[in-house]
Amino acid sequence: MKQAILFVLLLSIFSINVSAQVSAIRHPDQDYQDAARKVFNLRNLKHKFLKNTDAYSARTSEIIMSSVAPWSHGDINKAFSEVRDERFMRDDTGFARRPTWLYPYDGCYARAEVAAQRLELKGFSKPSKVFIFGNLVVESKNSSQGVVTWWYHVAVAYGHQGTIYIFDPALEPNNLLTVQQWSALMGPAKKQFSICDDAAFDPYSPCEGGAQLSYEQAQEHQEDFFNAEKENLMLLGKNPAEELGDLPVWKRE
Repeated sequence: MKQAILFVLLLSIFSINVSAQVSAIRHPDQDYQDAARKVFNLRNLKHKFLKNTDAYSARTSEIIMSSVAPWSHGDINKAFSEVRDERFMRDDTGFARRPTWLYPYDGCYARAEVAAQRLELKGFSKPSKVFIFGNLVVESKNSSQGVVTWWYHVAVAYGHQGTIYIFDPALEPNNLLTVQQWSALMGPAKKQFSICDDAAFDPYSPCEGGAQLSYEQAQEHQEDFFNAEKENLMLLGKNPAEELGDLPVWKRE
């Protein structure tokens, strides 16, 4: 009987959906490690059985250039602009949408996944995903409080000419960021990093060698934030049709 109960418990642990959403939101007074423990304790238990191969467990204070996917396709800035601007999805009204770069509160994992898959579909090599962990505080014009607080963040990255470049228009829509610039935008607190392959979806998915979501699944996760992005822009007194259409703020500055 005890063996049967243990089997059922283990089966329930390993049947957890690895693509379940892991919110990045952190209360301003909460330590990031407390936030990490409270998000998915059961999922943490699952990865103890998997020898702690998830992105959160792989975090370190060092960033190793050689572990980042190399860029070898010509103009990296042009690719950044394409990822930022292309409206290749549809919301429930049929309006063409890009990734939710204008919604800073949450959803980095969805943006990073759909951006990674879009890059690959356009013929570019598989990017890396860089996760950053800490008591992250980010100033944002798209937050009614002026700041957002996270316990982790993730974006796609390539290594190019000895530098790690981050594709993250949610933090900086006008330019690529070096990993150092990217980290600095998230406040002075001590941070840790994990450099994972393109299939890593959230902090509790395998850092290397995991199963990648389908392109349809990636878009579905991104679509979950479309209404929130639109409603937030309206709350800020902005014109969603303009901001989400062909005249976002980075094209008007």
